[in-house]
Amino acid sequence: MANFGIAMTSEGSVARLGVQGDVDMETAPMVLDTVLRCGVDWDTVVVDLRQVDFLDSSGIGALLLGQQRLQSLGSKFELDAVPDKVRLVMEMAGVTDSFGLAARAPRVAG
Repeated sequence: MANFGIAMTSEGSVARLGVQGDVDMETAPMVLDTVLRCGVDWDTVVVDLRQVDFLDSSGIGALLLGQQRLQSLGSKFELDAVPDKVRLVMEMAGVTDSFGLAARAPRVAG
């Protein structure tokens, strides 16, 4: 958890959470808590994952639960700047559609 952090900025009705480091069993509850707290005060919560080094099933679960809870409150949830290594984990877990991320086309060996 040494390199983990969440920076929050806001503009108008949008809160942007910049997540940094590993989102795993230890840090996923902090991500979920921050998403939910922001969802109370802002209409849209954007989670920027560009600085995420690792995402496990706990992290995916936290993002899915955050998305579901915000939607039940009438708020929007978006992921932004998803790195390829994180997108790959989401593809393997079968959740890219849940987050509105188009799956990448398979690479053709050649």
